[in-house]
Amino acid sequence: MKHNFYKYWLPKKGLIDMNEDFVSCDELKRLSFLPESWIMTKQRKLDWTTYLNSMGMGMALEVQLRVSPLIRSLKFKSIDLDFAAWLQNGLKPWIDTRQKVLAELQEYLGIGVYSVENNVQIRNYARLKGIDIASLSMSWLVEHRHDDPVIRLLLKKRNQDSLLERYRDRLASLQDHNGIVKLSGTWNPYSSYSGRFTAHEMAMTALPKAMKNYFVAPSRRSSPNVYVSLDANQIELRLLAGASNCKLLIEQFEDGVDLHRYFASKLFETNQSNVSPAMRKLAKTLIYAMLYGAGSNRLDKITVKSGLQIRANPISVLQSLYPEVTALLQRFRQGKVLYYGLKPTKFQPRIGVSWLSSATKQNLPVQSATALLMKQILVELVNKVNVVNVIHDEFICLCNERLIDETQQCVLKAFGVAANKLDLALPLANILSTQQLGGNYYDNY
Repeated sequence: MKHNFYKYWLPKKGLIDMNEDFVSCDELKRLSFLPESWIMTKQRKLDWTTYLNSMGMGMALEVQLRVSPLIRSLKFKSIDLDFAAWLQNGLKPWIDTRQKVLAELQEYLGIGVYSVENNVQIRNYARLKGIDIASLSMSWLVEHRHDDPVIRLLLKKRNQDSLLERYRDRLASLQDHNGIVKLSGTWNPYSSYSGRFTAHEMAMTALPKAMKNYFVAPSRRSSPNVYVSLDANQIELRLLAGASNCKLLIEQFEDGVDLHRYFASKLFETNQSNVSPAMRKLAKTLIYAMLYGAGSNRLDKITVKSGLQIRANPISVLQSLYPEVTALLQRFRQGKVLYYGLKPTKFQPRIGVSWLSSATKQNLPVQSATALLMKQILVELVNKVNVVNVIHDEFICLCNERLIDETQQCVLKAFGVAANKLDLALPLANILSTQQLGGNYYDNY
């Protein structure tokens, strides 16, 4: 249904041009912070352009116009997976884990190898032992996993079953004559109000990390290709460092400091050399939780769940180390207008008639700046680098193995050009981590 709230600006005449050169209704809704349920009237492209420019979203619209067809075209690209090798070696840890779980269930319930394969029979045998499993749904099992070992084991079995069904059984039917599965997805150019673009179906973000070891780039024998991951290190922190002109944080990026290890040393009041992987992981989780607006209660829960005991208050540590960043985040949090791409707009901080929470007001500027930057980089890389997938702040490219360094330099340059065009101060030192993924195979041509 329509709301009178928007009547004062929505133009009443003309048709919106919905060809490939423009953005979809869903994209326009999110660019204009209209609710998903909003029924859009047909308007001219010029009307929307004028309106969004007047509200401070002109740059976001301009980028979206250029990048939408590029993002949609990613559905025609794919990453080749050596399914035979993945089946034989990559899946082994999951299969072994599942067999161990089944053995434990058999012993605990006293049932046979066939019964333990069936979830309903597991529930029935559990009831005979006085263990009530009211539902076999994942949500119920997660909620009650601590009630009894059988419930915990059944949840673990269901998780392994789901992984194997998705990444073994479904993929098996997609093999070609060479035993190759082409991983691809259908892309949404503006999947959330932050502007992030994502893939559905075989979204790379959902693929297990171990699978990357089994990617095989299609190659000619005289010119082998490789898949290369170019991952932007700590892009959100870099954008905040630049936007707030945080001297210490910028210097740390330039010096290649491991920020999470450094932060952990402050949390645990110890030398960086004493920071364990678990301590670093907790520090990283807490940093990003704070960036995205988590309060003290949420931070306490994260810490308790880790099983570690910190000696300093995370919020106090962040404020003392990076006061410029915390001041900027506070400005977002208390702003009377909505910030997008780290810049103020003329929108009130709400979607439709629903006011945004303080946490969303704080994290939306950072997330939207990251999405905007990645889109503009994609535009800059057209006809220069063969991007086959994008995962948040990581580009996966297909290139000749002799051109890895050249590809890296091209992507690095695109980061700088894109940031400049978007008026984003971005510390570029040590920003890219480059990794070759899997191997290659030679097609018969």
